[in-house]
Amino acid sequence: VTGPYAPTVGMKFFLHDSIAMLVELGTSIALDNGNVAVGFEAQLGVDVLFRSPQSALRPLLHLNVGLGKPFSGAGDVWMVHGAVGGGAEYFLSPQLSIAARATIGLPVLLANGRAVVLITTLSPSLMMTFYFDAPPGTESTN
Repeated sequence: VTGPYAPTVGMKFFLHDSIAMLVELGTSIALDNGNVAVGFEAQLGVDVLFRSPQSALRPLLHLNVGLGKPFSGAGDVWMVHGAVGGGAEYFLSPQLSIAARATIGLPVLLANGRAVVLITTLSPSLMMTFYFDAPPGTESTN
């Protein structure tokens, strides 16, 4: 079994000018002694952004939960996890931002009828987001 987290691509929806919901999907492929192993993960998260929506730099609190199938030689290995962390999102324009965050996760590996709890250290993330519609509160007032 390898790591609990796969690289992801996702979508972010603003529910309010300071609350955003994230939906992310990821997959990884590995070669091991000529065998191909595939892992995947689905995550649902929430970002709580601080400061005014007009501020270019907005600190954030991040929470997420996920379900995945890590690389494994066994067919019945699954993983569920939760994570909490923080970071900041910098809006280059109302429709383009870059963000960084670090989370601490608590993955639980479910294998062969047993649950194994893992504790991860800080997991850094870098994101670039293009918004098809400007987030609430950032619209121009011209």
